[in-house]
Amino acid sequence: PGGLDAGSVAALRASIVAAADNYLDVIETQGYRLPMKPGNGGKYPWGSNSFVLNDMVIMGLAFDFTKDKKYVNGVVASMDYILGRNPKVQSYVSGYGERPLENPHHRFFAHSKDPKLPTVPPGVVSGGPNSGLDSRSRSSPIVLMLIMRGLRPASRSGRCSAARSTGNQPELDSSR
Repeated sequence: PGGLDAGSVAALRASIVAAADNYLDVIETQGYRLPMKPGNGGKYPWGSNSFVLNDMVIMGLAFDFTKDKKYVNGVVASMDYILGRNPKVQSYVSGYGERPLENPHHRFFAHSKDPKLPTVPPGVVSGGPNSGLDSRSRSSPIVLMLIMRGLRPASRSGRCSAARSTGNQPELDSSR
């Protein structure tokens, strides 16, 4: 690949296989068999499914390099989590499963908020569960974005409000 010498390629592949082995070890310790552990305080980060999906790519590459089926089994266990074998018994993919993703937080596929906008098409993957996106967490990306736009977390209900110079009180409801 890309003009690297054989030794460099072998070293890079070995590091990918080592990372995949680490993910397999993590899978064995997790009740829902996913290749990531909760972070500090037992919490999942924002966009947690991206970590799972990225780890699946590494396990897939390890299989390509070694032909060892244990890496395929790791990918399958991780995909099971994405498709509904998780605490929510929820597929994180729109259009797939008995309980598919239907109304993701998205700026374009927001039909549930504005009927003029399109519904989510099949195959869209949700960012997944996380432990920090609520109206009390000022460190979450969404809350920070709302604060920057003049909105402020108002209660534990998941609603944010904004006091504008016009006196209007718009609400953003994240509870649906």
